[in-house]
Parts: sequence; structure tokens; C-alpha cells
Amino acid sequence: MVDKASHHGSSARQGSKQPDNTRSRMPIAKAMKSRLVESCVEQLCRKGCKAVWDDIAVLEEGERLPETRRLSAEENRAVLRELKAIMAVYDKSGSCTTD
Repeated sequence: MVDKASHHGSSARQGSKQPDNTRSRMPIAKAMKSRLVESCVEQLCRKGCKAVWDDIAVLEEGERLPETRRLSAEENRAVLRELKAIMAVYDKSGSCTTD
């Protein structure tokens, strides 16, 4: 007779060398890319509002920034999307000036 509990949940994973990917629905490669993008966005944001607006303009032209040179084209586009989303909040609130 087959123990149904062994086919579900963590009991099926005990003794298994396979990682438990059930907690994260994002593939590992995509999660790593997301961390690279997130790290880059944080680094760029530390430069301040004016610099971020300038960086957005550069990225919109399809150019790369020193901070994004190691990223793929797809990751560069993700950085641009993230920066635009962040700056849209500041733009609407008026809390970030461009001087």
C-alpha cells in the first residue's frame, strides 16, 4: 500500500537532495537577475533625484550607464522600468526636485 502522505508536503522531501522550490515560484535564474536589477536600482537611487532623471534619459536612449554595463539588455530595460516607477511616485508627490 502507498502512503499518501509521502506524496505531499515536506515528508516527500525528507532525505531528498533536491531543493524545495515550492516556497518560491520564481525560477532561480530570474530571481538572481531580479537581485542584480534591484541592486543596480538601489545604487542609482543613492545618487539622488537629479542624477536618476539624467540616468533615465540615458537609458531611454538605449545607452548603458557605468552601473548597468554588466547587465543584459533585458536587465537594463528592467532597471529603466523600475527607475521610472520610483520617480513617478516622487514626481506626483512633488517631494523630489530636479534642481
